[in-house]
Amino acid sequence: MDDSVKIGAGIAASVVIIFSGIALLATGIIGTTAFLVLIAVAVVACLAPFALLKGEWVRLGDDRIVISAPMAKLEIPFSDITSVSCERDFEFGLRAWGYGGIRRGSGDFVNKSLGDYTLAGDSGIPVMIVVSYMQGGKARRAAFNQKDETTTVALYESIRNGSGAESKPVDPEEAAKRLRSGKLAIGGIVAGSLAVTAVIIAAVMLVGSVSASLGDDSLSIDATMMHETVDYSDIVSVELRDGVSYGGRVMGLSNGIVSTGDFRNSEFGDYRLAVYKSVSSCIVVHTTDRVIVFNLDNDEKTTSFFAELQQRLPSYR
Repeated sequence: MDDSVKIGAGIAASVVIIFSGIALLATGIIGTTAFLVLIAVAVVACLAPFALLKGEWVRLGDDRIVISAPMAKLEIPFSDITSVSCERDFEFGLRAWGYGGIRRGSGDFVNKSLGDYTLAGDSGIPVMIVVSYMQGGKARRAAFNQKDETTTVALYESIRNGSGAESKPVDPEEAAKRLRSGKLAIGGIVAGSLAVTAVIIAAVMLVGSVSASLGDDSLSIDATMMHETVDYSDIVSVELRDGVSYGGRVMGLSNGIVSTGDFRNSEFGDYRLAVYKSVSSCIVVHTTDRVIVFNLDNDEKTTSFFAELQQRLPSYR
């Protein structure tokens, strides 16, 4: 498996884990702790492939340059090469799409000297080979080097001799045009990423539910990021309240729909909460070791549930 496939698989696995975690969290199947564990697993899945990079990203075939780097797979026939140069003090510039480590980078980049180009190189090596070539009727650029300066210079000589291309730098005016085009492309990618992020945030802000049920021996509350089951025998008292100050969130969810999870206020201290924000009434359950506050999706249902809960409790019979 080459480097591109490794990193692509890691990113894909990370995305799947994150979105699965969001879905499970939103539906209440998992809680906050499990969600954070999934996020940690997603980060590991994304970063682990970078520890397995092989390092040799560029080689020469019989009649072409073969680039096989993370996010950069490219073959450049010698016959398509229009010029080649070996440059010092090369700056990677901005990454549009690809891999950018502390020193190494590969993928689609943009800089002042080339405009938009394909990179597969190491900034710790003082020389970089720059190839101009034609592909699909368009002039393109690629920049790369190998494990050290001596090897890179030898590679440059082999390319120049094999292609017969002249050695000359890229035209500054053309590079400026390509730079503007590349920046527009990066702007589009950033705008698209922000839009996706906004959609995810909006989805999280508009999800949430609270439900409760009465079993033979216990009260069960199921809400987004909050699940509680309380035996009737552990309940000391219950109250139907209106206008409770819920205080601040310690861990959980608080959006435009619900507040759920671990909260803290001056009346109860640390307690468990699962309420619809639009419903003013709530049921306060005092147990032997904690306080739980919840409601249903309207005042009428909450009041009716409270009355039925009272009938189930030994102290209210």
